[in-house]
Amino acid sequence: MKSRIKHRPRHRSAFSNNDRGAILVIAALLLPILLGCVGLVIDIGVMMVASRQSQNAADAAAMAAAVDLLLARTEATARATATTYVQTHHNLANSQVTVNIPPTQGPYAGSANHVEVVVQTPTRTSFIQVLGVNRDQFVRRLAVAGVRAQPATPGVLALDESARPGLRVVGNGGLVVNGNITINSSGGGLDESGNPIGNGNSGTAASVSNNATVRATDIRVVGGVNNPGNFENYDPGATTSPLHTGQLPVPDPLEFLPPPMVSNGVIPTFHPAISVTGNRTVNLVPGVYPSIRIQSGTVVFEPGIYIIRGGELRVTEDRVTAHGVMFYITGDNYNIYTGEPDINDLGNPPPATDGASFGNVRINASLQFHGLNNPGGPFDGMLFYQRRMNTNDFDMAGNSAAGNLTGTFYAKWGRMDISGQGTYGAQIIAASIDISGNGTVTIDPGDDPVGQANRVALLQ
Repeated sequence: MKSRIKHRPRHRSAFSNNDRGAILVIAALLLPILLGCVGLVIDIGVMMVASRQSQNAADAAAMAAAVDLLLARTEATARATATTYVQTHHNLANSQVTVNIPPTQGPYAGSANHVEVVVQTPTRTSFIQVLGVNRDQFVRRLAVAGVRAQPATPGVLALDESARPGLRVVGNGGLVVNGNITINSSGGGLDESGNPIGNGNSGTAASVSNNATVRATDIRVVGGVNNPGNFENYDPGATTSPLHTGQLPVPDPLEFLPPPMVSNGVIPTFHPAISVTGNRTVNLVPGVYPSIRIQSGTVVFEPGIYIIRGGELRVTEDRVTAHGVMFYITGDNYNIYTGEPDINDLGNPPPATDGASFGNVRINASLQFHGLNNPGGPFDGMLFYQRRMNTNDFDMAGNSAAGNLTGTFYAKWGRMDISGQGTYGAQIIAASIDISGNGTVTIDPGDDPVGQANRVALLQ
């Protein structure tokens, strides 16, 4: 008997040869699209990186070029600065940089105080050409920066970027400013959050002893500070800190203020050196003096401009009044007719190379001094103006009642030392500023101080 072997039927494939052929055809048709989609994602990422790099470069270039304009440099210099920032500092050597002064589009078009930077960066893609798109693409980014007014009234401005520190407050008192404090010092220290500023510089830009405080509506520092907690808002009820570190330096707002001479208000009368002692009453009139020393007595300065040429201005008596005056502290070689050599100081750093001999300013009294009243004139509101090349300290001590001392103090390369306490209706612009003592020094510059410093801001 033969056994039967049963053969199981073979299962037929789910796809016939024709089906397989159709799938291959579809796959062949879809593969470029799939590769194109993958490549599109990759290439979009590449272009996004290039866009971010180009935008960062355009922002930095516009800010740097606007600083050149703020410092009264030429448009050619500003354009060169912008190009360098993009191609060198941001490593975009192949980018095309267009600098428009003024901008050609947007809300700042036509404004000579603004800079428009357009950065066009070539970017080569890797896959997108599968879709028939050119692999060589360009990323175009735009930035606009310009000059605008300070966000707060500039009450205290320390100009010297190399000062360590630019502002120093010691003792148990402090400094209160109803306005803005700006410190150009690039010293190191901490930022407003207590982190190292990381600029690689020694010292600090602003230093406040543990028992002192600095209060203002706005505090801007190029470098860092020693203790961010000692910098407080002018408004005691405010919860936000006014401190901003790592800022751009502010140029001297009085950079182009001319020296006082006959052509702009100086009376060409030459007086002998003045020394007042005893219980005398003396009236002084504007003109040129080798020196003025007041140790006692009653002295009245008549309104006008007083040139102190080569000697000191020293006041240690309270019974001194000066309403509508300006004191110009200069060298013994100053010519009131030509402005030489002081007129050559503009834009130049010290020391003076013209052989000038300078005296000091020493005020240790409760004065009633008010700045020059000359609306429309270059010195309206000025009280003390020290020749730019004069690096001597300007010392102010004693107590000042509110409203008894008003006007702008200007010592571009001199240090302003204030000790004692009181309220000064003043604006202080100096190379650096020291506040000492156990009392509080209050600076209230009012609504219209002389030195209105501008800032650079990224606007678009």
